[in-house]
Amino acid sequence: MKKNFIYFAITLLMGLFAACSQEEAPGASSSSNNLVNISAELPSEFAQTRAIPEVTDHYLRCILEISDADGNQVYREEKLGTEATNGKLSFTFALENAGTYNYMMWADFIPAEGQSKDQVTGRYADKFYNTEDLTKVTIKDASLLYNSDACDAFSSQGSFEKSQASLENPLNVTLTRPFAKLIVSDKSKANFDKCQTVAVSQKIPAAFNVSTGKVSTEMIDAIMSATEPIGTGETTGETTDLQLFSCYVFAEDDVLGEIALTFVTEDGGRTVAIPANVPVKKNTRTQIRGYFIAESSANTQIDTDFGEWNPDIDGGDLEPVVPTVNPEIGDFYYKDGTYSAELKEDAEKPCVGIVFATTPLDGDVASNYGSEYTAIKGYVVALESAPTNTRLEFCAKGSDIDFTGMELNKTGYENTKAFFADERYTNNTDKYPVIEKYLAFKTNTPTPEKSSGWYIPSINQLKEMTIGYYGFEETAKNETFVNAINAIEGANLFVHTTTSARYLLSSSVSNKSISPITLTNNVLDANTKIQPIFNTAPDKAGVQGQIRPILTILE
Repeated sequence: MKKNFIYFAITLLMGLFAACSQEEAPGASSSSNNLVNISAELPSEFAQTRAIPEVTDHYLRCILEISDADGNQVYREEKLGTEATNGKLSFTFALENAGTYNYMMWADFIPAEGQSKDQVTGRYADKFYNTEDLTKVTIKDASLLYNSDACDAFSSQGSFEKSQASLENPLNVTLTRPFAKLIVSDKSKANFDKCQTVAVSQKIPAAFNVSTGKVSTEMIDAIMSATEPIGTGETTGETTDLQLFSCYVFAEDDVLGEIALTFVTEDGGRTVAIPANVPVKKNTRTQIRGYFIAESSANTQIDTDFGEWNPDIDGGDLEPVVPTVNPEIGDFYYKDGTYSAELKEDAEKPCVGIVFATTPLDGDVASNYGSEYTAIKGYVVALESAPTNTRLEFCAKGSDIDFTGMELNKTGYENTKAFFADERYTNNTDKYPVIEKYLAFKTNTPTPEKSSGWYIPSINQLKEMTIGYYGFEETAKNETFVNAINAIEGANLFVHTTTSARYLLSSSVSNKSISPITLTNNVLDANTKIQPIFNTAPDKAGVQGQIRPILTILE
């Protein structure tokens, strides 16, 4: 972007449309009693430096339409940011009659080169959106919505009394984006470095009604042809930019359809899809991270995070910064990978678990989770079981399946990975209803990039969590963990309330239960057992219980 435009955009957007111009629109009455003034302000982040990709020769264009109470349009004008004075722009015009009026306002970017207002229609040429009818602003070319902030736009609508928009006291209108900005990143730097191009195909809403603030139900194809990833692959502090692409999508509080991704890499190619139903919100950035370019040794989990539309001043929609301090037992662990000793209430970054150990368990090492990891920082237990309080038979009955020799006696992460790859599971999925619940839990409970993702704990990991920190000896660590669990309503669901037998299911193979385990605070009692899902005794009937997922914090 040219320096003069960057300066202009920053200055204009910091106080966009505040009233200052006293010029009358063409045809306006000369009576100052009939003059009104409407100013608008963009979202609060424009009080800071705007961080957008370089876009050459674009102007910001604003459209204002006024209609009377009967819906008749009485005023329409388009202005460019170049018409601003001291970085401020206003609409001043005449309204002959008192009463209630409705307004619609739309602001977007248009090319600067060759731009001139049509002397008949009073309109500037559109680029990204057809703005002839503000009740149906349509996308002109959906491929232009990828990898550019030049397609950013803002809108507002409402009503006012003529007396509320005087020259002395202009009507102030706050504009917001009718979009969600989707940012898709890969989790693996090694795979990202091999990626040559990514192509995208999805269906998105075709139009937006400024008068209602509603998104059209009509869908169009939004296709991005093979393009290099927009991320740099570089690390700033503890943040690595692994962005594949970004896209603007008209949104309210909606969900996306399936997004097809096609990659070309040094090793060949791959086509995958981001499943449908990823949530998006208007005026919010949605960051999706997953192992898209290649399969991951740490599961193919997809994480979704929401963030305020407040780009970093140095110019990037980068991944969240991972905390530099080490977690402590009893710390609350949040969706963005941070942790704290005191519980923080944050709808955008909710607590997803509690740290129960900070040293490797079962001989665990960071390389078990992928070559990109160098250290294990701790282990987190989920806030709830999957499923909770559900009477199900989790083991295959009779002699149908013999797990002898399955070698599931390592870490929970290794056990879980091996189980999902074994044909004794893949050929008998209908016999494991608890696994379906566990997979649903994983889908609905995203985890940060530098973690293993949820898995089924081993017997020793369960013993560490229960005996070690709820157990027989009252210690400071014990009390801290107990207090953290009890601080969150519903988190202490170790008890299986529908049956007197209470089982925590482990991913380790065994032909017997580990019992009894007597715990404090009445969370578990003498009837509680750690029960393996898989038994080496093929004639053992199915058992009841619950999976309490855990994850490993990595760096």
